[in-house]
Amino acid sequence: MWANAVTLNRARQQDPSSYAAVVAELEELSAAKVTTLTAPGQVLLRLAATGFGVRLRAKPEVTIG
Repeated sequence: MWANAVTLNRARQQDPSSYAAVVAELEELSAAKVTTLTAPGQVLLRLAATGFGVRLRAKPEVTIG
């Protein structure tokens, strides 16, 4: 969760379109996790294999200067 917060904050500091793109990615990852959790079968085994949360891809830090 902390890594996602850092990624969201960096995107917010860049510009509104970067922030919107990262939020959209987080929504997509979260929706996919919900789909996985609601599928028939052994939920705990799937969680053990894939983890309990979602993680945004780390974006390279942009430096201006």
